[in-house]
Amino acid sequence: ARRLGCRAERIAAPGELQPSWLAEARVVGVTAGTSTLEETVRLVLRRLETLGGTARPRSAGEGADRRKT
Repeated sequence: ARRLGCRAERIAAPGELQPSWLAEARVVGVTAGTSTLEETVRLVLRRLETLGGTARPRSAGEGADRRKT
């Protein structure tokens, strides 16, 4: 992401998210490795929502979305 001019941050827990990272963001992507617990991913997504984010459903062909609705 950085090589393409996008900001990228690595976190291990939702509390590590810094609101300042999101100040100019229009889109935030979340990825996780296979060893990351689904609960951790859900908590990160919730934290992003508390910071003003809104989730959008993925359209077909955009990749796997592990979030449960």
